[in-house]
Amino acid sequence: MESHTVAVYHFLDWESAMNRLSEKAVLLLSKKYTDYVPSENYKKQYNISEKMMLDIMKVLGDCRGGQNYVIAEHILTHHQRGDIIICNDHNGKPMPVKEAFKNDTFGYIRKPPDDNDWIVLIIGGKNSLIQNCNVPTGQFQTKIRELAALGYTPILVPWKTYSQLDNFEEKESYLCSLIENRSRKNHSCTDTVFNSLHSHNS
Repeated sequence: MESHTVAVYHFLDWESAMNRLSEKAVLLLSKKYTDYVPSENYKKQYNISEKMMLDIMKVLGDCRGGQNYVIAEHILTHHQRGDIIICNDHNGKPMPVKEAFKNDTFGYIRKPPDDNDWIVLIIGGKNSLIQNCNVPTGQFQTKIRELAALGYTPILVPWKTYSQLDNFEEKESYLCSLIENRSRKNHSCTDTVFNSLHSHNS
């Protein structure tokens, strides 16, 4: 974990000196290889993971102060699916995030805009966990580590658990518990995921 984090920071330190693709090429490739984030304003036949994302965004919006406090974006466009982003201040109070990334060019890595606690909820579909052991599969492990190295607090929300919640109150309680119980200072990002999964399933 430590060596991976150092490698990512080393890359970020040298990124200004690297030869880059043109902004147009970055945009075209990112649009080609990423999925559109689902939206309640755009009606289509969404899959299970997309429906889960919309449902989580609605629950978080209702319990955190409205839709200005939760967004879905692509932070890492080398991953196909976008994630849910929320933010807490240093006292744990929800912060508005609607305009947080409006000036960023789509396709580039998006770093946290400030030193508040930027939390990324990763939608874990049916194949997000290794069977019978509650360990995230490789692509989710990679995304968790990359987000943590950038300074985000990543939290995996597995379909296996979320799909068993029956009503708004249960969903709100579960999501708030995941957010409140994670600790960026005292655990590695993967420890946070594993502990939250085991505590809920025990």
